[in-house]
Amino acid sequence: MNYVLPQITTLGLSQEVFKPIVFGIVRSIQQAHESLAPGYLTVGKGRLEDANINRSLYSYLNNPAEERALYGDDSVDKDMTVLGFQKQDGTKIGFVISYCQITIII
Repeated sequence: MNYVLPQITTLGLSQEVFKPIVFGIVRSIQQAHESLAPGYLTVGKGRLEDANINRSLYSYLNNPAEERALYGDDSVDKDMTVLGFQKQDGTKIGFVISYCQITIII
């Protein structure tokens, strides 16, 4: 983690916090590997309207014109992509959602 406030308040790297995070990541990978089974992936992509705003339109308007042109008339990225995971029998087991440059794993 490279955020200033946690680094200042903990006087640097905290093993009490770091070790459980690493353990949890490693254990999640192990569990995923142990439960491998045939299944399907689905992909959905579309625009999500009226769901977000630019936090600082004034700052955004100071971006280079070529960058602003990527979003057309919008000041935010409205494209959403969903990657779905399901078992062979059709049971849904998880999703990865990417929206506004944020990725959420469910």
